[in-house]
Amino acid sequence: QKDREIRDWLQNNGYDVISISVNELEDIGAMKKHFKRLANLLREDAIRERVKSDDNSWFEVGDLQSPT
Repeated sequence: QKDREIRDWLQNNGYDVISISVNELEDIGAMKKHFKRLANLLREDAIRERVKSDDNSWFEVGDLQSPT
């Protein structure tokens, strides 16, 4: 609920917000979409082109569990 309130406030006050759900963190297709959007917002053509390419070396799924 608190996250939604913060996100809504930011969007209503002119900020661009990229929301990534935890289940998308390991989904290369979803993350490509988010990184392309981020690259567009930052006007970073080189990043956008690298993410669009078939070279997925930029994406490495790590261990999402907390260290023990």
